[in-house]
Amino acid sequence: MTTRNRKNAARTEIDELNRQHYSGSAPDRAFAHWALKCLLADKDIDDSELVELTALGGPKDLGIDGYYVDQENTRLILLQAKGTRVTRTDVQEFRSAITALVDERFVLDNANAVVKEAYPSIQDCLFDESFSVYAVLAAGDRILPAAQSYCEGPGSEPWVITEGNITHTKDFTFEVQGILELAETKRSLSFGDTPTVTMPISHNQNGLAFHYMGGDFKSVLATIPASALVDAYEEFRSAIFVLNPRGPQGSNKVNKDILETLKDPVVKNHFHLLNNGVTVVCDGLTVDEQANRVTINNFQIVNGCQTVYTLFRAKAKLDESVRCNVRIIEGLATFHDRIAKASNSQTGVKAEQLASLDSVHDRVADELKKCDPPWYYEKQLGDLRFLTAAQRRVHNARYQKRKVSITHLGQFGAAFLGYPILAKHDLKAVFERRSPGDRIYRTISNSDNTGEQMLLPVVVGRLVSAEVKARLAHLRANNPGATSDRFPALDWAGPTSYDLVALVGTILRRTIRSGGSEDLLLPASESKAQINSHEKWFNDAFDKAYDAVEWVYDVQKAARGTNTVQIRSFFRDQKLYEDMVSRALR
Repeated sequence: MTTRNRKNAARTEIDELNRQHYSGSAPDRAFAHWALKCLLADKDIDDSELVELTALGGPKDLGIDGYYVDQENTRLILLQAKGTRVTRTDVQEFRSAITALVDERFVLDNANAVVKEAYPSIQDCLFDESFSVYAVLAAGDRILPAAQSYCEGPGSEPWVITEGNITHTKDFTFEVQGILELAETKRSLSFGDTPTVTMPISHNQNGLAFHYMGGDFKSVLATIPASALVDAYEEFRSAIFVLNPRGPQGSNKVNKDILETLKDPVVKNHFHLLNNGVTVVCDGLTVDEQANRVTINNFQIVNGCQTVYTLFRAKAKLDESVRCNVRIIEGLATFHDRIAKASNSQTGVKAEQLASLDSVHDRVADELKKCDPPWYYEKQLGDLRFLTAAQRRVHNARYQKRKVSITHLGQFGAAFLGYPILAKHDLKAVFERRSPGDRIYRTISNSDNTGEQMLLPVVVGRLVSAEVKARLAHLRANNPGATSDRFPALDWAGPTSYDLVALVGTILRRTIRSGGSEDLLLPASESKAQINSHEKWFNDAFDKAYDAVEWVYDVQKAARGTNTVQIRSFFRDQKLYEDMVSRALR
């Protein structure tokens, strides 16, 4: 397809989004929608959700048109879409707009209602040291060289954030992508088929660069041209990462370091010595020493996803001098989970991603499928991107919106059991199985639990999120120009979701157990009954929980003699949460 045809195809997609979702009257919104859709092509996100994620634009948008919290890859994606040519000033202003987001008071005083609603999620990522920032300015017209130079240079320098007396450095990746680049990003994240891969083996001064490794499994350590990994990715896409605990991160500090290595014409010759390489598990492997190649059946990368994806994005810089080490281990069915966990344990993989490799989560998936109606358990974050189009249609018909992620199982479960601060700020403890999270993990995933027992906290979490959103929308609709000074809930209601889940869970456990142990999930029969009858009890429990948070907030505001309370510290204070519990149970 020619460059012109690729651009025309992209513009046709944008026009169709404009017609379907914006009544044909918002081409700028449609462009932002399409751009974010390209960046998230490997996620299970439908257009209705993308409409919400790109609704920030317009008056008082603070210079940001869209966002996405990528929990899987611990990064905050921020988007600005610009239909005209992009100058250095444009990209500088976008970065300045992002850095201004750390000023909570500035945002609450100057942002539009949609930005304020999204702000708690954005703010959490900004102050979470584990999250990086990936900023993309989508360009509908020409990108001036100075703008590109700024993004690649000072625009992508680390961002130093100060919160009180605490200073931390956040990795910041800045890209400006035109229509063709965005279309290529979308294509690079698309689906592939079951992979059988044949790769050439490099030579060195001592001969063929491979050897068999010892042990019970047939395994090979080989040095191959890096371009062979790119070829495999281009042919099969995400299908070679089915057993990887996370998908391509696109842009982060590690990947930027890889790119810097490839830019140096001397250093890139030693890429295989500087990079950790790639670990592959497979059903079978055959080495043909005369033909200098290895053939791998059901080729699955369990470590090295970021290396492969970055090599793909930098393929123009690759030549025969760039090589990569690959460990290939036969024994896919018997040993892949331990290899995947061990090879990722020293990398930046989140605790819940590694936990997903435990066999207990296969049982959780089976339990949730047995619910009536059935729920899908996404134990491997992002695993739906590996479905074919036909499989996706069947999946959507069976499960509709009934999907539970491993993160939500742990997060809502911990909150429901009365640990909202842990759920929001130290979820790692739950999945790393360290105190106090270990007991919570074992309580949630106990082998005697039914699907409904594990599901009830997630259902409560969804109901709480929907009710908070509805209340804020009602408040704004009935009070044009509402401010947080007059309506404090505009400040605190968004960030309080996990506290509300905890309070509702406490009310339920206290009501149903009547003096029994309150730090356990509800019995199977009761859990199922509460899910099926939530219309009868949820609103009353939510009102008590909501009023408790509001009361404690007002008390703190009066004690400080100010109009506002620091939201982050408010929802991290265990004593204040205990005050909420006492109030809710009165």
